[in-house]
Amino acid sequence: YEAKPKSWTPQRALTEFTRLINRTLHQESLARFDRAEMVSTLAAAVIEGDRLYGVNVGDSRVCLVRNGEVNVLSQDHVDDIRTNVLSRALGMETNVEPHLFEIDLRDGDVAMLCSDGVSNHYTNETLSDALRHRTTARAIVKSARKLATSESLDDMSAIVLDIAETGRLRFM
Repeated sequence: YEAKPKSWTPQRALTEFTRLINRTLHQESLARFDRAEMVSTLAAAVIEGDRLYGVNVGDSRVCLVRNGEVNVLSQDHVDDIRTNVLSRALGMETNVEPHLFEIDLRDGDVAMLCSDGVSNHYTNETLSDALRHRTTARAIVKSARKLATSESLDDMSAIVLDIAETGRLRFM
């Protein structure tokens, strides 16, 4: 991200980054397996000054907790009927249209990026409670793992960003 051309906006950089990864996965899948075999979800966020810019493809999530309220910024790309089946993922098709979002940050906000293995085991209320109490990503993943059954066990990862104080970028 830091190597992006200076003329690119964060949204453009995240879009180009996502499309490059998609193209690479899709081409490698075709070369190795003759079909789209190497697929992945993506959730990424960049903070510049007092704004969070993000992108997602698939069902990995980005959430922001402000004043105890959870706001899901990402969009789940899953089948309407079979919610465990992805409708969009990196490497699935030649081209991918990522979901982009941005939001102003405030002092005390907490953002979390996580895989569906974590988000499937948390309600907005329990997630808000965990993040309001500054629960670590490791503890959130451990808790989700304890809640998982053999049928719901999935890859689990999370990143928690505690926005203690916002500020404008200063260029030197």
